[in-house]
Amino acid sequence: MVGERKDVEFRTADGLILRGWLFEGPKGGPAVIVNGAFNSPKEIFVDKVAAWFGRNGVTALVYDARTLGVSDGLPRNDLDPQKIAEDNHDAVTFLQDESWVDPNRIAIWGFFWSSGITLEAAAFDKRVAAVIAQGLMPDWCLNPPDQPAIIARAVEDRANQLRGNPPDYIPLLGDKGEHLMLFKYLSELTPEQKHNLPAWAHAAKKDAPTFNDRMTVQSFYRHAKWKPLHLFASVSPTPVMILTPENDEIVPPELQRSIFDSLQSEQKRFEIVKGRGHMNFLANINLDELLAGQLAFLKDRSPATSLASIALNSSRISFSLSMTSLALQFFTTLSTPVAPGMGSALGPDPHDGDLRTGDALAIGNLTNGLGQLEVALEHAGPEAGVPALVLGHVVERLQRALQP
Repeated sequence: MVGERKDVEFRTADGLILRGWLFEGPKGGPAVIVNGAFNSPKEIFVDKVAAWFGRNGVTALVYDARTLGVSDGLPRNDLDPQKIAEDNHDAVTFLQDESWVDPNRIAIWGFFWSSGITLEAAAFDKRVAAVIAQGLMPDWCLNPPDQPAIIARAVEDRANQLRGNPPDYIPLLGDKGEHLMLFKYLSELTPEQKHNLPAWAHAAKKDAPTFNDRMTVQSFYRHAKWKPLHLFASVSPTPVMILTPENDEIVPPELQRSIFDSLQSEQKRFEIVKGRGHMNFLANINLDELLAGQLAFLKDRSPATSLASIALNSSRISFSLSMTSLALQFFTTLSTPVAPGMGSALGPDPHDGDLRTGDALAIGNLTNGLGQLEVALEHAGPEAGVPALVLGHVVERLQRALQP
C-alpha cells in the first residue's frame, strides 16, 4: 500500500546492520534515501520527510546512522561522517535489490550536517540518480580556541583505548545545561539562539527515546579533519538540487550559492527557502511547501534523462569491451583454428588431437566477454545510440563464429 511504513534493515560493507523504515511509493517508481540530522536518530524530523515522500509517490528509506538509534555500531554516538557517507552506497544497493523501486531512479537527500554527506556520497557513487542538499555546511571546523585541547584529548583517548579503557565522551550540554560551543559554526549563533539549544536537546529526547546528548571525543577529531567541499565538484554529472535558507546565519547564503554555481552538473536547481534561517528552518515547517519542488525535481529524473545512468551504461560497455579484446583479435585471424573439431570461421579445422591449453583460455575469455557485452547492451538503452548498434552486430558475428 502506498505510504505504508515497514521496518527494514540492511548490511554495510564492514558488517554492521543499519535499521530503519521504508515508506513505500508506487511499485516501480523512484526512491530517495533520507539522511538524518547531526547525532540524531531518524525520529527527529527526517521520519516525517520520508513519510511525506512515501505519501506523494516516492519510496523513501530513512534509517539510523551507524552507532545511533537502533542501528549497530560501537562505541555508541561515535560519528564518522565519511563512513556515514559510505553507508549511503550500501543503502543504494539495498534499494536496488528491492524489487519495489526502479533501480535507476534512486536519489539521496540531506540537510545541514548531512548535506555534505549526501554530496560526498554522490561524488563517488554514480548509481545515484539525483541528490538534494539543503542548508549547506561545507566545512566542520572546531572552534579555534577549543581545538588544541580537543585534539590533544582525542589523541590521549586513542592511547587510553589501546590500554583497555572505555572511550572518552563529551556531552553536548554542560553541567549548567548550556550547550557546548565546540564547533565554529555554533559559535556564530546569537545569544538568544544559543540559549534555545538546550531546549532543542530536551525536546529531541521526547521525540526520540534513543537520542543521546553526548558524542565520543573521536567524533570531534574526525569532524575536524572532514573537509568535503573539495569533493563536491565530482558530483557531476549527477543532477543536484540545493536549497538555502534565506536568512542562514551560520553559512552565508552567498557562499552556498557560490558552491552551487561551481557544480558542473547540467541538470541543477537552486532554491531559496524564504523567511527561514538556519536555527528556525524546521520551526512549524510546512512540508508541502518545503518538499513540493523537491518532489518535482525527483520525479523529473527519469531513466532516459539521467546523466548518471548514461555514464553508468557507458562504463558497463567499456568494461565489457576490455573483456572482449581476445575476441577482436580472433576476428583478425579468422583462418586460425581455435579448437580441434571446431574449425575456423572460414573453414574446417585442419588439426587433430587434444584441445590446447591456450585455445581453452581463449575460448573461455571469448565466451565470458560475450556474456558481459550482451548484458551491457541489454542495459544500455537508447542513449547508447550507434555504438550499441555496432556492438550488437559484433556480438552476432562472434556468436556465429563460435558455433561448431
